[in-house]
Amino acid sequence: VEDGRKPVGSGACLGHVPLAEVIERFAA
Repeated sequence: VEDGRKPVGSGACLGHVPLAEVIERFAA
């Protein structure tokens, strides 16, 4: 963690996107 962001894999690129939205994208 260098930016102070949590390691979320590819989700790191979508840090500004709500977690719920990210889950929907993967579930879609």
